[in-house]
Parts: sequence; C-alpha cells; structure tokens
Amino acid sequence: MIPKISQAVLILFALAIDRQTQCFINPPECARRIDDIKAERLNKIVGSQQADPEDWGWQVALFIDTTYICGGTLIDTEWLITDAECIDERFSLELYNLLFGLHNRSKPESYSIKRTLTEFVVHPQYNSNNLHNNIALLKLSLSDQAKESKETSSRTKRGCFVRMVFK
Repeated sequence: MIPKISQAVLILFALAIDRQTQCFINPPECARRIDDIKAERLNKIVGSQQADPEDWGWQVALFIDTTYICGGTLIDTEWLITDAECIDERFSLELYNLLFGLHNRSKPESYSIKRTLTEFVVHPQYNSNNLHNNIALLKLSLSDQAKESKETSSRTKRGCFVRMVFK
C-alpha cells in the first residue's frame, strides 16, 4: 500500500501534468475565427450546429477525381496534414484534387479554391491493417491565387500551429 503522503504527491503530479497538457495542447485560442468573441455562442460546430460559409479556411476537402475521400488541415503555406489512409499510392498525383472553402462538398462556392498536389509523404511505418502511424503530408501546387495572409487562421498564440489562410 502506498503511504498517504505519496498518494497525495502522485495526485498532485497527475493534476499538474493534466493542467499543463490542457494549457499547451490545443488552447482555446487556437483555430478560432477573428470574430469568434462576438459569435462564440452562435456558431459552434460542436453540438451539430452548422458552420458559417467561409469559416475554417485552413480545412480542405481531398478528392480523387470528383470522389470525396477525406479532409485535411493546412499546416503551412504549402503543406497539409491528413490521414495516411486517405492516400492511395496507386493513383497519380494528377488525380488528387483539393478544395478549400467548401461549405457543402457537393457544391463548390464561388470563393472555393482548387489546388492539386505536387507530392505526398506517407509515414514510412504506416500500417493499413491496424492504422498505426496513420498520417501523411500533402504538398500543394501553388498558383498566383494562393497568397500568404498577414492575418492568421488562428490567433497567433504559443501552441497554435496553423498561421496561414488563402485570400
């Protein structure tokens, strides 16, 4: 049996780690729209409420030809992160299409931006049987329409990863 003082120390240690994790991994300031403070109670995706059009511009829909495969997240001006299971290395890069700015994936909006891939990198130890290491990076083809924004897709705070949107 663990002495009571040791139990107390272990509990405090566990709480400290939990608190630290909550502070640095996905803080509430990350990935929030600029006007979220005004709309905080009205426009949450959680709870089955629909997002407003043009929200979450760093999210992307991945298609093979015209068939939706899955989503991804912009992590840099030219790189996306997605699941490795979304990438089928039997298909050529030209068949992959990326659409930013979709509100309804069956109907692109006028402001939607289409991109293609120049490269994909699947985790070398990805296992499709058990989905271990289920991660892949996708490199975007960039055009004149893709510009790094001075604004950010999330508030520029420590712990936030996405710092770019397409204008």
